[in-house]
Amino acid sequence: MEEKDPAILKTLLTGLPSPLSLIWSSITFAINVALIAMALDVVYRAMMFYPSYDLLMARVGYVSDTTAKVLIREAYLTGYLCSSLIGM
Repeated sequence: MEEKDPAILKTLLTGLPSPLSLIWSSITFAINVALIAMALDVVYRAMMFYPSYDLLMARVGYVSDTTAKVLIREAYLTGYLCSSLIGM
C-alpha cells in the first residue's frame, strides 16, 4: 500500500483536520482558536474600555439626484431632539 502525504496546505487553508497528521491538525486548531479570540476582542473590547450611554446613530437612507433621507436615532427621546430639515 502507498502512504499518502498529509496535504498540509489543504489542512491549513480549509481549517479541516487531517487524519494523516496530528501536528498540522493541531496547528490548524490553534489558528482557528486565535482567530476566534481576535474576533471576540474586536467585538467586546471597545464596549469594556469605551462605554457610552448617550449614543447617537445616523445613516443615509434613500438617495436621489436632488435629495437624501437621513435617519437619526437617539438613546433618549427627551435629551437631544433633532428636528432639523436640510434641503437643497
